[in-house]
Amino acid sequence: MRQLVCASILSLCWSCGGGSASSNSVGEVSWTLDYRDWTKDTQADARDCSNTPATQVGPTYSAIDQVHILVEDPEGQVPGIDREFDCASGYDSAWVDLVGLVHQDYELTLEAKSASGAILYKHGPSVVTLDGSLDETFTLQAATGELRFFPMVNSDSSFACPSGVENLRYSFYAMDEASSVAEEATLTGTMAACANGILDEIYIREIPSEPKSSNETAYLPSSYKMVIELVNSSETVLYCGSSTRFISPGDSNLSQNENLSSGACP
Repeated sequence: MRQLVCASILSLCWSCGGGSASSNSVGEVSWTLDYRDWTKDTQADARDCSNTPATQVGPTYSAIDQVHILVEDPEGQVPGIDREFDCASGYDSAWVDLVGLVHQDYELTLEAKSASGAILYKHGPSVVTLDGSLDETFTLQAATGELRFFPMVNSDSSFACPSGVENLRYSFYAMDEASSVAEEATLTGTMAACANGILDEIYIREIPSEPKSSNETAYLPSSYKMVIELVNSSETVLYCGSSTRFISPGDSNLSQNENLSSGACP
């Protein structure tokens, strides 16, 4: 099924259609998803809209709910497109028609989002000419990374679950190039801390990753201060630890275990 997007000076609309592109189409786009670490020469990790890998390890990944299409005039003078579509409407062999725009160059951005609104994959912005000739499938690259590790308490390598511990809380605070730490957390979450009397292996996904190019062939991963807390049923912090973590896209990050000390973090 094709979806048609119409833009005019006063409004922007869309409707569903089928068959070939409409007569006033200025271009067609579709998308695929790749969870690999695109900053390195790694093997493709193709995903469909379910976001399920070929081999599932740990908790399931969040499915892709919507793809945000943003078409902008670089000069800010001509109306563009700012819409979200079901992932399947433009995935792989399905297409979205861009309709009714003035023929010229635009900046195109595609963002694949989970139901919670987290941006999991992204393409662009890239310059495209919308004059009816565009017919392209864009690969949306991973926009988040993940960590996998075991917490340990006071360097106890037996990973025994301490008395009173119920849940694990995590917080990620972005760090800039000068290692200054943001006051507000970029990502937070809570999960069960233990299973069968042992501190459970921790999977933390959907950590925003925006690598910065350091030269033509290398990228610097996103830096975070990670804070891990073990709390009791009353949410009192019993153990805490923090460290600097470097997050590249995909699942290629080194995941050393995190040591926690008694009491709250300073």
